[in-house]
Amino acid sequence: MTIKEKTIEIQKKLLRNGIEKHNLESEMIMSLALNKDRLFLITNSYKKIKEKENKKINRIVSQRLELYPLAYISGKRNFYDLEFNVNKNTLIPRPESELIIEEIVKKERQSKNNKTFIDIGTGSGCLIISLAKILSKNKKNHFYGLDICSKALKVAQKNAQKHNLNKKIFFYKSNLLEKNIKINNRNNFLDNKHLIIIANLPYLTKEEISNSPTIKFEPKKALYGGLDGLDFYRKMLEQIKKLKENNKIKAEIYMEISPWQKNILIKDIKQILKKVTIKITTIKDLNKKNRIIVLEI
Repeated sequence: MTIKEKTIEIQKKLLRNGIEKHNLESEMIMSLALNKDRLFLITNSYKKIKEKENKKINRIVSQRLELYPLAYISGKRNFYDLEFNVNKNTLIPRPESELIIEEIVKKERQSKNNKTFIDIGTGSGCLIISLAKILSKNKKNHFYGLDICSKALKVAQKNAQKHNLNKKIFFYKSNLLEKNIKINNRNNFLDNKHLIIIANLPYLTKEEISNSPTIKFEPKKALYGGLDGLDFYRKMLEQIKKLKENNKIKAEIYMEISPWQKNILIKDIKQILKKVTIKITTIKDLNKKNRIIVLEI
């Protein structure tokens, strides 16, 4: 069988099993199995596939037909024009989260003021690494990635090293902002007093998870956020309230949500931070749905 014939065979199998991007994924599977790029597949479309190669292709196709993520099979995923290592201990980066990077970069690219950027629930590190890649040119900016999962932090650290940012970004094991609060009690972690906090926390309900078979292989602890999906955001807001009470900080907090959670979260913000002067704005995604809540205090 030739490369072209095998690619068409994969396309048909993926299509029959309801995988939408069957044309693209068939090429990706072939590239992954043969360790060749798309140009090679096109220019060598009539080259015969070896039996060993065919077995590897079939093995990957079988995994994909079970909806096992292609990103986990390859161990890689692109995000904001950078390639990141991912595995079963990290969520797979999604295009919606790029909105956070776009908004922050738009505001901060020309800024000469020093800021502390904190990524809560950093996972693969894709958010804080993408930001640091652009904004670490300002030598006074500081970058931190926090996660409660040690295995996820190891992935993030490897990704930082991959993009030559391991000396720019500091990773800590922490339950949300607890590590920051403890560090602040001992040293000058919050010296510049201006924080940019990124929070892509678990925000799905059990119903949302069960209705999304494509995410069943991703770590549940990084997905489930309680009955209405907002438990972790409430806990983080309580921690921010404590930081505000003990320090004269200025902060911008970017929170990714499901569109239907907007009014619930805004109500919680106003309740938890009722003694704090706040400003709340909403960012819509490409489908014009509410995706990011930005809180300024």
